Amino acid sequence: MRVSQPVMDKRVFKGLAQGIREFNDEAFFEAHDTLEDVWMDVRGDHRLFFQGLIQLSIGYYHLTCENYTGADHLLSRGVSKLEHYLPSACGVSLEPLLCQAKRTLTFVRQTVAGSNPVPFSSFPKIDIDPQDPIH
Repeated sequence: MRVSQPVMDKRVFKGLAQGIREFNDEAFFEAHDTLEDVWMDVRGDHRLFFQGLIQLSIGYYHLTCENYTGADHLLSRGVSKLEHYLPSACGVSLEPLLCQAKRTLTFVRQTVAGSNPVPFSSFPKIDIDPQDPIH
């Protein structure tokens, strides 16, 4: 079920844009802080969307610290929440982001299991969906 788009005030819009920039710059802890600050002001259906982005951000932060258990936990929770908003929400194209996050989860789980993981290639970037611009 497609969730309706929220009407975002200027503060939420600016915070989301800043959080996306920080995430794309691989400043995951900062993206987490920025998005969490925005999340506090979001009401309705999109609170879980923002929470999912926050969880992905801190999950990738845990990965950079080689905290694979924390990365697994938060990345999987973030993916689960964001899947409800496919293909996009608030201007964010979710399909490529979630595809990469799932590949990361495979790497993390193989690492925790001690198997030979597929090499970790790169951190995802958050793309803006041109068909669903941020309001």
